[in-house]
Amino acid sequence: MDSIQLGHDRQAEAYRPRAGGMLLQMNKELQICADLKPEDVYFYYTTTGWMMWNYLASGLALGCTLVLYDGSPLRDPAYLWNLVDELGITIFGTSAKYLDQLSKCYKNPKSSHSLSTLRHIYSTGSPLAAPLYDFVYEQISPNVLLGSITGGTDICSLFAGMNTALPVYRGELQCRMLGMAVEAFTPTGEICLPDEAGELVCLKPFPCQPIGFWPLPGYGSKEEVEAAKISNPGGIRFGSAELYDVIDLCFAPEVTHHAHTIVDALAIGQSIAQGTDERVILFVKLLEGEALSEDLVKRIKHEIRTRRSARHVPAKVIQVEDIPYTLTGKRVEVPVKKIINGAPISSVNPATLKNPECLVLYETAGEALRAELEGK
Repeated sequence: MDSIQLGHDRQAEAYRPRAGGMLLQMNKELQICADLKPEDVYFYYTTTGWMMWNYLASGLALGCTLVLYDGSPLRDPAYLWNLVDELGITIFGTSAKYLDQLSKCYKNPKSSHSLSTLRHIYSTGSPLAAPLYDFVYEQISPNVLLGSITGGTDICSLFAGMNTALPVYRGELQCRMLGMAVEAFTPTGEICLPDEAGELVCLKPFPCQPIGFWPLPGYGSKEEVEAAKISNPGGIRFGSAELYDVIDLCFAPEVTHHAHTIVDALAIGQSIAQGTDERVILFVKLLEGEALSEDLVKRIKHEIRTRRSARHVPAKVIQVEDIPYTLTGKRVEVPVKKIINGAPISSVNPATLKNPECLVLYETAGEALRAELEGK
């Protein structure tokens, strides 16, 4: 089974896992760490295009009964909890964004539902804020295991998450998953201190580690792989390439007039709500002498909404003089995202960039964007 996601070069990239490795990995997590049993009714609110569908399907190997819901969970806020009672759901998988929205529009599910079968609630997609732990234990059930879990499309499983043998602490993931040598590293390659943000790194091999991308000559591994750049507003993941495709289609010089021509663009996610969510920021480079008009901003948002979805629409469109590129001609998204979210320019190695001098533009933009959020 391949795991497919959008790549940085706008082509779909299919990860080729090791034979049997993905199933072994998921069974380790669900059977040993989560203690799922054949009698469990295992539910996930997910699309079939998200890796959590694969994660749900792996419950069949344990003999679980599966329930999948793909649709709006809040048109009737009671609907998913009605399913818990009607179907006897024991394992309830969802996103942090859903729990956040539920806490605002349906404040006490346990008052109108039994929820007596519920054993576990899993939250993923974005960090689960500490107050939402209170909401789950006070307003849904005091007896569940609340597992904030984190993994990835590339491994189609977890790096850290739930464990029935350990306590749950408010605002924290329980532990590294069994056999996952996970650490957080600073930009200089040192292990982060407690409460210091860094890059997640898994130091040792594991069963579902991808052997490369498909197709590859000789089925070998790829020596240099540029990770897909993903935005995650409201826990809905999509690749920045989805926005670039719309820009190229609708705003290239041969298809639009001079004032609406977009020469280049850069999409990144800015952290909001104390790091529990993010919003999409779209930087655009226009023709020399042109200024970003309100009309152009409206058209950009309209085209993205129409050709993609409301979730893809950027919260902000900002004009810049230049877009940073690596020496090999790739957009510099991850370093810019760090700068927008407060990292110093010194955290970026300028020797890897073709035009590092333009990073100061994003430092200035980041300061303004963060000040705007703090002022709200």
